[in-house]
Amino acid sequence: MAGPSGSAGFFESPSDDGSLCITKEGSQLFGQATGQSRFELFAKSDTEFFLKVVNAQITFSSKDGKVESLTLFQNGQIMPGKRIK
Repeated sequence: MAGPSGSAGFFESPSDDGSLCITKEGSQLFGQATGQSRFELFAKSDTEFFLKVVNAQITFSSKDGKVESLTLFQNGQIMPGKRIK
């Protein structure tokens, strides 16, 4: 599973004032927050992903077939981030 179509892009960083860049290489998704190392996203479903470097999950939300936002679940917090571009 490579994530929903159009999941690559820039999103508001749910955890700080920067951004979260989601990229796709082949069939694999990666994420990178401003000033942090890149991390691999592992598919749980077509829209739900988890990280192995920290205990966190990311869920992509779509409307009319376009990914509009993501939600980061980490440390008991639910942090939404809208697509920037």
